[in-house]
Amino acid sequence: MRAGTAALLIAVAFATMTCLLFVLANGPLISLYIQKDQEVIGLATPLLIIAGIFQISDGVQVAGLGIYGPCRT
Repeated sequence: MRAGTAALLIAVAFATMTCLLFVLANGPLISLYIQKDQEVIGLATPLLIIAGIFQISDGVQVAGLGIYGPCRT
């Protein structure tokens, strides 16, 4: 059980780091793909923040499937 807990904690830590990256550096990340269209940049900014928050729940879900997946009968 300790390995499963460690895997879950590592997944949450990594997902939190990517969430912070998406939330705090959304401007530079968006400017990698879009340079001129300010309307698209305005729409992409809140969507990238939502994607960052989603990273945490998705990381927990994937780690949980990896931990408890073999237990299915």
